[in-house]
Amino acid sequence: MVRAWQVDGPRPERTWRMKTLVVYDSVYGNTAKIADAIGKALPGEVEVCQVGAVDPSAVDGVDLLVIGSPTYGGGPTEGIRDLLA
Repeated sequence: MVRAWQVDGPRPERTWRMKTLVVYDSVYGNTAKIADAIGKALPGEVEVCQVGAVDPSAVDGVDLLVIGSPTYGGGPTEGIRDLLA
């Protein structure tokens, strides 16, 4: 996904494109909506995935990792905890 930016003056040429992975876990769908919005707002190559569909080795090849989780008892879900372990 690529975001169109509106800036004052000429925009510098970019030869590097950021690769981003947005990983989320969602129980009622709210975190999924936020993860999709974040994915649409970020420039470069962006992949938005639910935590169960992510191969942990995929994290190694990204420039930016965004993780979203609902909180239960002050912490992330078990799926997010497992990914971060």
